[in-house]
Amino acid sequence: MVDLHRLAVAISSYNARADKYYRSVLNWAVHSPSPANFFQRISRNDFSHRDQRAFVDTTRKILDGLAGQPLDDATAWRFLRSFQILHFDFDVGNASRDAEGAIDRLRHALEPDARDQATTVWSHLVDKTGELTPVGGGASRPTLAQSLTEAGLPSPGAGRLWRDLEIIDQESRWGLASIKSDIHGLRLNRTEPYEQVQEALSVARFVQIDGEPGSGKSALLRQLAEETAAGGPILVLKDSRVQPRGWGAHGGQLGLKGDLVALLSELGTTAEGHHTFYPASPYQQPFLGLLRQNEAEGLRLVRAICNHSVDVWRWLRQRPDGRHEAVTPLPVEVEFPWGLQTFWGDGQVYTWFRGSWGNHASQSALMALELWAFERIEAGEDFPAVMQKVLEGNDCVAALGLAVSLCLAHPGKSIEAALPLITCPQIWHWDLGRSVSDQSSMSSNEIGDWIRYRHMLEAVRDLNRRPHRAAFIGPVFPGFQASNVSKTFARLISP
Repeated sequence: MVDLHRLAVAISSYNARADKYYRSVLNWAVHSPSPANFFQRISRNDFSHRDQRAFVDTTRKILDGLAGQPLDDATAWRFLRSFQILHFDFDVGNASRDAEGAIDRLRHALEPDARDQATTVWSHLVDKTGELTPVGGGASRPTLAQSLTEAGLPSPGAGRLWRDLEIIDQESRWGLASIKSDIHGLRLNRTEPYEQVQEALSVARFVQIDGEPGSGKSALLRQLAEETAAGGPILVLKDSRVQPRGWGAHGGQLGLKGDLVALLSELGTTAEGHHTFYPASPYQQPFLGLLRQNEAEGLRLVRAICNHSVDVWRWLRQRPDGRHEAVTPLPVEVEFPWGLQTFWGDGQVYTWFRGSWGNHASQSALMALELWAFERIEAGEDFPAVMQKVLEGNDCVAALGLAVSLCLAHPGKSIEAALPLITCPQIWHWDLGRSVSDQSSMSSNEIGDWIRYRHMLEAVRDLNRRPHRAAFIGPVFPGFQASNVSKTFARLISP
């Protein structure tokens, strides 16, 4: 039995440098076989980045000051092996990245039929923490599970796929352990290829690493996978450990019980993070590609992301923070030909489809959905059918904003379909603000690194330059004269 002690510092806002450089140093310390190996790697300019070296130097100065004397390499190494950096940005209100991530993890830890209660479970756990903190109390997993049961809520950890995810994660770690990453005890760090892969991953969902045999491709993949594993389950396939008769045989050999397609989909979802989709763009994968290739699955994915994000928004609005009082959000109900729909959000949520507010994942999903809808309408698909696909099953008011955009872009095709939107007062109010923002000479959704992400940001600019952007759904909405609305309304209600 090995005693493992951990010390962590929690920072209240997401820090890209901490993720890219500082955490990688801590990972090196964990996987270095000795203090000499670690400090040999960190001291060489061709192995480490200057920010990594600065982090180690600063840490050592702080430790020396606390100890009152210089610490030896072995002590500093042991400290770095046990040190962690955590993000907890719960103080930033509606923009909290970690609150959304925590609720998403809870959702995947619950049984499928209980996942819509993830925000309620999270709220209960936060309230329980609030009860315990003033009295210096604590709680164990069993006592927390008991409190959830007493509150009539499901307990995380019993998810049907979670056992299978743990099996895959363990198999992946065994596969990584079989990859040699050192030469006679010296663990090499290939800084330039590492940064090239990290940069590629920031703009693409699939990256292939090419190189000569023995050039270190597998060792680099091991390093990347081990760093990723700190955030949740991973999937690593190694040729010598894969069952050659297909996924079914491989899953059976591992002892997996759940549906493999659902399991892999779940694994992909648990690994995704908000920063993965920077900058928000309709070209961020997998949304547009999936919508084009498999419409039903693409729509399901966009709806799931929007509904999860607006659930988090509702939860945050019901809790006070440093800038806002707690409020109870009220839904917006709109009657469409296919039935009554309930939407949640406010004026900020309404503009998520324009790449404003919200998180990058939701913004990218909605911008991809808008571009796909334009493509379908311009290819001749029936306008009301496309609008129904955009709206049905989506609980987020940003979907209403997107539907308004489609109507403004195609007024001649949308007269009947737009009537439920025109008669909703909240949409008038929100769309006026959106219209004013879209008339600005500098669009905030185009701000970003144009050198690295030009193709992503050019796609955003193309959407921004569509001629209907400055229009407003109110009385000046093109094609919606009062007489036309009256005639349409009379035709819709006539027997």
